[in-house]
Amino acid sequence: MFPEDGCRELVLNAVQHKNYLRPVSIQISVYPDRIYIYNIGEMPPEITPAERLFKKHPSVPRNPNIANTFFRAGMVEGWGRGYEKVVEVCEAAGANLPVVEADFGGLMVRIDESAKYRDLRLGLTDLSHSHATDATEDATEAVLLSLIADNPAMKQMEMVEKTGRHRATIARKLKALKDSGRIERIGSDRDGSWKILKP
Repeated sequence: MFPEDGCRELVLNAVQHKNYLRPVSIQISVYPDRIYIYNIGEMPPEITPAERLFKKHPSVPRNPNIANTFFRAGMVEGWGRGYEKVVEVCEAAGANLPVVEADFGGLMVRIDESAKYRDLRLGLTDLSHSHATDATEDATEAVLLSLIADNPAMKQMEMVEKTGRHRATIARKLKALKDSGRIERIGSDRDGSWKILKP
């Protein structure tokens, strides 16, 4: 329905910008053709109307400690970059941009299904001879293998910078490559290097 990395960005954004002084939970509603994500908290005047989130805008974190924790954990790339990342992953996957509205005292994000997902849901596409492999994920693995071939000592954060993907995504793909026997880690995480076993 929507790229995983984009959905993750929207959920993390809701957690970072929720007004925790109000006893209102972050609300996620899932329907067959759309998803809603709502968090309580008025938009800062510097970023009004809400549509400006999809353009370059200042970072105004409501909860800097949470935002900094997510950044240090590699869950977000940088403050103020979340919606730019959503645009990038939507363009890469051919998905619709979410609709963002400042309403009900907070931010409501509506994710509509992509045309490809709609065709699958309605049975208009035959998957009987298809593989359930995401081309974007395959491309990420290919890029990581190429980076490792060029520099076996490359660290995860360098891979994040080179690919523009999340640290969590890179870690997941490296684990998948290791588990499938395509690469192995020689030495420690800090001072070791990668070895390609099967290209």
